[in-house]
Amino acid sequence: MDKHASTEDHITSVCRSAQYHLYNIGRIRKYLTREATEQLIHAFITLSQRIRFKVLLLVFKCQNNMAPPYLQDLIRPHQPTRALRSAGHSRLEVPITKTNIYGNRAFCVAGPRLWNELPAELKNCF
Repeated sequence: MDKHASTEDHITSVCRSAQYHLYNIGRIRKYLTREATEQLIHAFITLSQRIRFKVLLLVFKCQNNMAPPYLQDLIRPHQPTRALRSAGHSRLEVPITKTNIYGNRAFCVAGPRLWNELPAELKNCF
């Protein structure tokens, strides 16, 4: 967002990136079957969002005692050291990691981080 509350630059950047990847898929299209091409396009469009959904689903199950205990032990509610207005927002504790690449991908880090980014209406819908 720029100072005029416009997302035009971001949209242009995303479209440019998508066009680049679709162009590259088009270049190898003649070597792929129809089914393989469909899988590739679907993976390009939806794979990252599906991963986020699955991680958030596991976090939800952990909070509602529907996940295995070894996963539930990895998720802890955030308990501030003093009274804050955000205390009732069902935030989760995000552990500090030593390595940025692998540590941030761990379920105990990525799950709470994604959960804390959700709007309050989604976190409290059940």
